[in-house]
Amino acid sequence: MKLINKFKIVLFLLASGVLVIVALLTGTVIKNSEEMDKHYSRNVESEAYSDIKVLDCNGKEIYNGAFSKDSQLRKSTFHIVGDKHGSIPSSVLTTTVSQMKDGNIFGGYKSIEKIVNLTIDSELQKGAYTLLVNNGHKGCIVVIDYTTGEVKAIASTPSVDVFDAENASEGAFLNKATSTYPPGSVFKAVSAAAMLESTSNVKSFIYNCSGIQEHVSCYNQTAHGEVTLRTALKYSCNCAIAKYADTYLTSESLCEYADRFGVLEERIICDFATESSTVNKDDDIMWASNGQGMNLISPVSVASFYGTIANNGIRVPLHINSETQIDTEQVMSEATSQYLKNALTVNCEDMNLKYYDGV
Repeated sequence: MKLINKFKIVLFLLASGVLVIVALLTGTVIKNSEEMDKHYSRNVESEAYSDIKVLDCNGKEIYNGAFSKDSQLRKSTFHIVGDKHGSIPSSVLTTTVSQMKDGNIFGGYKSIEKIVNLTIDSELQKGAYTLLVNNGHKGCIVVIDYTTGEVKAIASTPSVDVFDAENASEGAFLNKATSTYPPGSVFKAVSAAAMLESTSNVKSFIYNCSGIQEHVSCYNQTAHGEVTLRTALKYSCNCAIAKYADTYLTSESLCEYADRFGVLEERIICDFATESSTVNKDDDIMWASNGQGMNLISPVSVASFYGTIANNGIRVPLHINSETQIDTEQVMSEATSQYLKNALTVNCEDMNLKYYDGV
């Protein structure tokens, strides 16, 4: 009986030992397979960059597995096309490569050839970038077709030359067009649209601007005299917009209308990642309506909103890939958009501005 018990103990110990060895071997195999998986995945990812072609709206190659020899084209499109290191997570190369890897370590990986047709006009893109650089500006230019939602140019400076990335200027990897900032007076049209959509009384409201309205003042405390909402927009009168907003809106309703107009859309370019714009519900309505305070809006969001005004209140989602499917939406009335178009049309003679042909 004792011999049988000893035999059972020995068997138990042997079985336990085998289980421990199997567990260790399994762990090693899993660890090694994960490392091999990453290794093969990286190799395929590296090869995938050679299988991509990026074309502009006219079929011109921006990238064909290698970057263009045209330095202006490389630098002007860097924030769109990206590089082979994933420096711009939202870029065409980074997002496309992430979709091209297919398979696994056991069945094998393969890359898939991909042609990406952009809405970007490469000559317009280079022109926008050159305009910024030649004038010494660190900023951005966004050009859209508001009837189709196509982004034709989206230049940001400073930029990066992928052939000399080590010497990139500070802030060069930041795409200013898709980042958010306090919008300033361009936001007044959002506030005016919200007022017009919420009540018709604002059209008959006449305000006498003395240059100061409580804690809000116009530029250099300029007194604009009697203004309507239309002329308040024309002269960018802070005091009038503040008074109108305090009368007809709340910070919460302003936020709701901005969201309805698409200003706060999480992906304002629906197929290209952007920072989310915000209108703070707890902000001071008088300054918030003038684009000050804690509001943070991206330039592409501003372009999209003004495109909606121009398009009779119909919002067409911005996109950068010509194959992206979009749905349009009437987000403000045609009457509101027409009122704003008239108000925002500059009379050069009244404003003492010189008119340039083609501008």
